[in-house]
Amino acid sequence: MDTDIPTLTQEQEEIIAARGLERMAADPRKFVPDLLWKPLHRAGIVPYVEVFVAKKELSSVSFLLVQRNPNDTEFSGRPWHIPGGKWNPPHEITAGTPLLISPKLMAEEIAYRELKIPIEYHGVADAKLWIKNPRGWTLSILCACTTTTAVEETETRRFFKYTP
Repeated sequence: MDTDIPTLTQEQEEIIAARGLERMAADPRKFVPDLLWKPLHRAGIVPYVEVFVAKKELSSVSFLLVQRNPNDTEFSGRPWHIPGGKWNPPHEITAGTPLLISPKLMAEEIAYRELKIPIEYHGVADAKLWIKNPRGWTLSILCACTTTTAVEETETRRFFKYTP
């Protein structure tokens, strides 16, 4: 890490890390600060929900992909990917928030956050453990969805019949 802190013993580092983890555990949203996210992801398996949006056409089916952000240093070349994100609780936890956050709720949350589109959730299509993901071990939960409205295609968001 590129920080200007004095050299600590391993025991001191573990004590500081444990205090930080306890503070995060006390947060009702279980929020993980950006500085800690990458090391935590590399230390364990993190679930991601991917929103596989399909569109049926006359004689074929196409699927929605988005292009990675040019500032994403872990995936160079701006590859196309299935939109998705970490399995986090919704932005607001209120009295009406369910105790169990389902793949359906997460797919809807991610479709809104990443794509700004409403979706119809059809179920979990597959789940895979990515061991060689640059961010760390990732449990990818692929959710089959369709759109409930027309989707505007852009240079960085398009439907494909085949993997680009």
